[in-house]
Amino acid sequence: MTRIYAERGTNNGRCYLSVKGHATGSPQVCAAISGLVYALAGYLMNATGVDVRGESLESADAVIDFFGDQMAVGAFLCAVIGLRQIAKEYGDFAEMEYVEGKT
Repeated sequence: MTRIYAERGTNNGRCYLSVKGHATGSPQVCAAISGLVYALAGYLMNATGVDVRGESLESADAVIDFFGDQMAVGAFLCAVIGLRQIAKEYGDFAEMEYVEGKT
């Protein structure tokens, strides 16, 4: 089971994403989640106006923590939407919690 936690601040551009575990039994779900996480990380590495506070992209354990401009937050939200869709459709393999406005 992959457990996904995402958090977005409402006023300061802070975004946080944590992905833990493998979608054991579904290589397709695991690959889809990994693709979205790596796409977001790649965008942030090449973007301006982003302050990455923490990033770890290990197998079955990824964390991305950053403060970003409107474009970076948009990229984060795009990844969150994709991850939420995966968790909704494939709940046996992935679960997600999303919190907005906490930080």
